[in-house]
Amino acid sequence: RRSRPTSPTKGFDNTYATTTDGRGSPIPRTGSPIRNGSPYRSRNRSYSPGRVDCLDIDVEAVRMSLRDFVSQLATAEREREDALSQVRSLSTQLKDLEDERERVENRLTILQKSL
Repeated sequence: RRSRPTSPTKGFDNTYATTTDGRGSPIPRTGSPIRNGSPYRSRNRSYSPGRVDCLDIDVEAVRMSLRDFVSQLATAEREREDALSQVRSLSTQLKDLEDERERVENRLTILQKSL
């Protein structure tokens, strides 16, 4: 990346005024006054869009919502465990039925050969 050329000085050879004790103080700038920005923007800038003042939060409503959420989560977890248990049971039944079918097919094959 190239650096930009420096701006030419505008007749100011020294940016510090010397005092009698030898220390310098910055020369005040002339031109536009320093702006702090719009008071509306600075007031709103201190809060993020989703931020809510602590005094505006109904603690009891949050507590009730959280309790409801935890209850729904527990119900969902129970239903999930029940479903997994049912899947295990059905898988076992399926394997048993497949084994039984294989035995029946083998017996049928033997009977057909004997005829």
